[in-house]
Amino acid sequence: TGSGKTEIYIRWIEHLTADGGQVLLLVPEIGLVRTLAARLAARLGNRIAVHHSALADGARLEQWLAVRAGDAQVLVGTRSAVFAPCPALRGIIIDEEHDAAYKQQDGFRYHARDLALKRAQQAGIPILLGSATPSLESYHQVWRGHWQHLRLTARAATTTPPAIHLENMDGASASGGMSHELIRAMRRTLADGGQTLLFLNRRGYAPLLRCDACDWHAACDACDAMLTVHTASHRLQCHHCGREQPLPTRCPACHSDSLHMLGLGTQRLEQSVARQFPQARLLRIDSDSYTTSRQFEAALAQVQAGEVDIILGTQWLSKGHHFPRLHLAAVVDADQALYSLDYRGEERLAQLLVQVGGRAGRESQGQIWIQTRQPQHPVFTVLNSPYEDTARRLYEQRARAQLPPHRAQVALLARHTDAERALQTLAFTRDGAQQAGIGQNWQWLGPAPA
Repeated sequence: TGSGKTEIYIRWIEHLTADGGQVLLLVPEIGLVRTLAARLAARLGNRIAVHHSALADGARLEQWLAVRAGDAQVLVGTRSAVFAPCPALRGIIIDEEHDAAYKQQDGFRYHARDLALKRAQQAGIPILLGSATPSLESYHQVWRGHWQHLRLTARAATTTPPAIHLENMDGASASGGMSHELIRAMRRTLADGGQTLLFLNRRGYAPLLRCDACDWHAACDACDAMLTVHTASHRLQCHHCGREQPLPTRCPACHSDSLHMLGLGTQRLEQSVARQFPQARLLRIDSDSYTTSRQFEAALAQVQAGEVDIILGTQWLSKGHHFPRLHLAAVVDADQALYSLDYRGEERLAQLLVQVGGRAGRESQGQIWIQTRQPQHPVFTVLNSPYEDTARRLYEQRARAQLPPHRAQVALLARHTDAERALQTLAFTRDGAQQAGIGQNWQWLGPAPA
């Protein structure tokens, strides 16, 4: 967000490695590894190693051995780098510590931030967690007096803070998901030679395919989530479990041709922007259009070189990237997260608003546009007040509801081709634990279909 925390990381690393020590620096996304490693190499020389899943096996082994031998003093990597063997480890840095990407959700499940904290504790070394929008779990430790809180209260550059426009979309004239006011602001930005970022955290063309004749809608057979329409591949795709199927031309239930695509995804937004700005250089950056880290890095290089006028993207673009020519950042549909079943939904929206806004106006005054149908919602106060105020409000809500970080939660999951057998297994586990005296004062919920 332009606060200068990366410079603090670099100076701290210089201090910790001066006597031959090592530092582990974790980032949430592969796209940030190369950028941060290049900045470190410019200051520290060739003592930098990198680690992420996109590296070839041979290259990953080479980097791993360099760290283990002590030849590399700084390892920059994604979450699995937390396991790297660093014999002279002097400190650990977790950049964007609030990011959900640090949690491994399948296979061997772990949270890299929590493992890093334990590793630092066992090694007796300092650990630095950096974020403009700390997680409530981290604030919990600060407010209980367990952790030290260091605040950066201003942007590193002396630019004027971005101008904020919170637009009520109820009754607003709009075209293709963008209000006419936003479209005019984008035209002015283009005329001034600046770049625009449109943020929509929904891949695909449309999030719902529905039949007007019988009210059928495309749902995933495996997990009951709605299937997203992808017109480029002519497929329906579940963004939860990954199942795919062909895009039907007629309703599977009543055979009517009254199928309609409802809602807005990045592919549909791209079409709308192309119609409104036919002369603009447009680039959509999401996991559908870029499948490898090298492709993603090449796209970022285009943006940074000024070869793109309008950037469309998902959460990939909300974290850590520096776009010097970016003058306007817009969240096209801010309400999406407010309807989430996840109790962290509002916290993540507040973090997103701050993070996306932090991309704009880093080297000149920028603009932040937020489109919503609920402009009075308290989450939007984060645009005009310190993030910590929003964090305290959400923290108190969680306390009243007895939700994390005030209480721990554990999820026991079972998978089977026969749903009834999976539920029976979970019920057996629950009953057996209680009979053994485990969790008798816990609140047990379920089992229930996931």
